[in-house]
Amino acid sequence: MNEAIEEQNRKQREIISRLNQERINRNAQADQDLRERERLEQQILDQEKRIHEERLRSNRLDSEGRVKRDSQERENNLTRELERKKQELRNHIREVEAQKNEAEQEFYAFIGEKLK
Repeated sequence: MNEAIEEQNRKQREIISRLNQERINRNAQADQDLRERERLEQQILDQEKRIHEERLRSNRLDSEGRVKRDSQERENNLTRELERKKQELRNHIREVEAQKNEAEQEFYAFIGEKLK
């Protein structure tokens, strides 16, 4: 009887220890993911600003009657780069969700195993 109680207590301590470690890991990963997301979002904002500035420059050149082909090409390149950065952010968000779901599945499997 005492052995069964001791075994149950050991399993409970193990689960609590794992819960605490999972919480620490999850918080650290969430902080890292947030910093990466903020970095990507800032890159997108900066790129949108560059596109806006290029459009203003292009419009000024156009109003002065000057050739703006190079300006249009620069704007197109900036726009392509913006789309690449937006895709990178979407991919990051998807990866974070997948990692989070995988960690949850592993954790629940661990708990299920310990409760047997």
